Parts: sequence; C-alpha cells; structure tokens
Amino acid sequence: MEDSTANQMCFSSEPFVFLALTISIDPVTTFRVVFTRESREVVGVIAKIATDDYVKCIRRGGSQIKPSQLQPNGYLCGHKFFTDEILRQSLVLAQSSVPEKSIYPCPYFGHLYPENSGYLMWPIIRGNKLFISGMVPIGPFYLILNKEKKFVDVVARGFNNNFLRCTRTSEPLEAPVSDLQGKLFVPPSKSGFLCGKTFFDDEVLKDNAKIAKSQAGKVVESKFPQIYSGPPYYQPCWIWPLKQDGKLYKRGAKGPYRFILKPDYKVIGVAIWVKGNLMPCDRRTITAEKNHDTSDYQCNEQHFSHQQLVRAAEEACVRMNDSAQNHHPARYKGSGFNSEEPFFTYPVLQNGVYKQRRVGPYRVVINTNCEIVGALTTLKTIIDGNPKKGFIKSLNGFDDAFS
Repeated sequence: MEDSTANQMCFSSEPFVFLALTISIDPVTTFRVVFTRESREVVGVIAKIATDDYVKCIRRGGSQIKPSQLQPNGYLCGHKFFTDEILRQSLVLAQSSVPEKSIYPCPYFGHLYPENSGYLMWPIIRGNKLFISGMVPIGPFYLILNKEKKFVDVVARGFNNNFLRCTRTSEPLEAPVSDLQGKLFVPPSKSGFLCGKTFFDDEVLKDNAKIAKSQAGKVVESKFPQIYSGPPYYQPCWIWPLKQDGKLYKRGAKGPYRFILKPDYKVIGVAIWVKGNLMPCDRRTITAEKNHDTSDYQCNEQHFSHQQLVRAAEEACVRMNDSAQNHHPARYKGSGFNSEEPFFTYPVLQNGVYKQRRVGPYRVVINTNCEIVGALTTLKTIIDGNPKKGFIKSLNGFDDAFS
C-alpha cells in the first residue's frame, strides 16, 4: 500500500466506488480494509466509531498530516471537521473547568496511549455546541490533554474502549448547513466600517453600490441618492441613507447612517449624520481568531470565570447591531486595557446571560473584534448631592496575585 495513495484518501467527493472488507471474523470488530472495485487495490483502513460513522486509520510511522497546498487548519474525525480555532476554544474551556460542575476532564482510558501516561480527556462538543460542563458521560470526540492540561491530540471513541486519532488536515472554511447559529464554525475575517457599535460589512456595501447604480435615475420620486461635496470628503459623491441592518433606505423614518459613494458608484465609506454634519465611521477588520484575555476576574465579592466572561462576550457580539433602543452593548470610554479602542461593555451574570433586565453591577469589556479585554464593576457615588454612576476595573488573577 503506497503512502501517497492512502494519505490522499478522504473518502469524500471522489468518483470511485470502494469496497470494505472486515479484517476479523469477530462480530464486534469494527475495522475495515477499503479497496477499489475494479483493481482491488487497497487504499486504506477505516474504523467504526460510536456514532456509526467511520474514521480513517493513520499509517503507523507515517504522517498524520494530509498532503495539501493549504496549511493544516484543523482535525478531521470521520465526517466531522474541527478547526484549530474551535479546538483552541475547547481547550480554554477544559483548562478553566470547575471539578464540582463537571466530571471532565477525566482520566484517559483505552489502548491508544500507555496506562501510566496520566492523560486526560475532554469532550469537544455536545450536540452542535462546544461542551462546557456536565456530570453525564458524553462523546465521541475528545481532546487529549497531559497532566498540566496542555494539548496532546484529538481522538474519536470507537467500540470496546478503542480510541482513534483524528487526522490533521486542511479544509476550506465554509459553514456547515447544520451550523445555523454559528456556534462552532469560525467565519473568515471581514472588513467594513464601524459606526459606534454598528458594523457595516464591505461585501454588503458592494452589493448596495450595485443596487444604487442600477436604480439611479429610475425612481423619479426618490430623493436619493443625493449629490454631496462637503466635509469630511471634499469631493463630489453620492449619499444614500442606510438602515442599521445594512440595507439601503427606501421609505419611512431615516436613521443616522449614510452610505457614501463616488460618482461612478464605487464605495467610499459610511458616515453618521449628526446635527447636520457627516462624521466618518472607522475602517475596521474583524478577524476570525479571538485573542481573549483568558483570566478569571474578581469584581468586589463576585468571582467570574473566563468561561462566564466568554458567554457574556459572545452574547454582546450577537447584539452589536441590535436596535439603538437596547442599551447594551454600551460604548465605554476608558483606558488601561491591553487592546485598541473602542471598547464596549455588556452585563455579565453568575447564572445565564443578560436578557434586557436585571442588569446588575458587573460588566465584561470587549473590543470591536468581540475579544475580552477586561471586566468592570459599577460604582455609585454622590457628586454635589447628585447620584453618579461610574466604573472601576475588576482584578484579574494576575493583578490579584501581585496587588
């Protein structure tokens, strides 16, 4: 069996018919030899896992990495592909887990690694979401960690305590149909314009530019687009109001956002109309990978784990383009965080996530990339007889240890 032939097989989208031959007559054996129907050439070995899917076995002494022009960006476990970013998030959850709330990470058992390795197992997902905690056994996809909870490998559970290593490989970053909420898929980076807490994606703006160009001059009654040549652009350009969801304004009350285009309908940018003046929005790129501050935080007498802050940050990110009537996420003008401004705050709770009531005094602080940069505690003071509300920085584990 040639290495190149075996390693190139992913058993997907290839116009070949393969046959599988059981290796052993033992009925509980779940290993199969795979070969072509025409030439009977052996192309690999597969093994059945607990979900009745099959994973490809890795040639002993061979490379775990699938040959590709692309850099490996994840692990393939049967039909399930886990990106590196998903695995990084899962690793953070494993490292910050609380023993009282979860039976994981648990000691590794099986035949893949030595019994005295001291390795631990952490489930990657529960259903279609990252596994956070639980007292019930779950699987079949796991991170393998060492005693210090450092990453070792990715495996899938087979039958009879047999674990199989997943294949280090690369796949294009396309969201699976089943991942409608984007809970596991990490989308590619996107560029656009940030107006306060509202983000306008370049791709949406380009589509709007095509629509504006096709409609120009056709709608006699429409006031838009309008010609403009004043500050801050000082060049002839078109202006068309934008809705908060990025769509072009057609009728009804106009919001504050304005789409700015060149005379040939190329995109210039987005601005906010404030008291008769245009204020240009900031050019931003939101990256796929999140560089969170991974610390726990002590906010007065309340302790918040990193994962509690992550849940609040994720909720804040989802609500960034919500109606302006929603006060959170809220813009925060402060300093002392190891990140580029602007910053936003969102309520963080001990149990669950904020649902527009019972705000509480504690906030997670995020940047425009939805990355955790810190935490705050609300401070109420009296100034000149009037109650005022401010914030003080909460202490992370490092600050607390050396304060």
